[in-house]
Amino acid sequence: MKSLVPFVRELDTLFDAWSFVEGRPFCPAMDVSEEEGSYRVDVDLPGVKPEDVDVTVEGGELVIKGERKVEKKGVHRSERTFGSFVRTISVGRSVDSENITATYKDGILSISIPKSKEARAKKIDVKVLA
Repeated sequence: MKSLVPFVRELDTLFDAWSFVEGRPFCPAMDVSEEEGSYRVDVDLPGVKPEDVDVTVEGGELVIKGERKVEKKGVHRSERTFGSFVRTISVGRSVDSENITATYKDGILSISIPKSKEARAKKIDVKVLA
């Protein structure tokens, strides 16, 4: 008769990993970069429908809220995370909040945040005195 110990260990490993993932909230990864006249935020949102995403700016903060909804039909193991999320980025008051744009393509939310004219770098010429 074969020992059940390897099978039980495998089950324990499976359920330990499962419960760890199940308890972890969904937190999408993002990149924030700076271009000459604007900032850019790219957020990975695979499986999130665009209508389940809300982007606002207020008081110098960009807030991205959304939800990846659970799709559990006949699932034996789930390593993907689901649920609501909120990501907040401080952008200061030096942005042109009236002209922020957001696009969504292939599961990636891209937000362009133009800098206000006052916040853009201005080159100052240095004069040489004789």
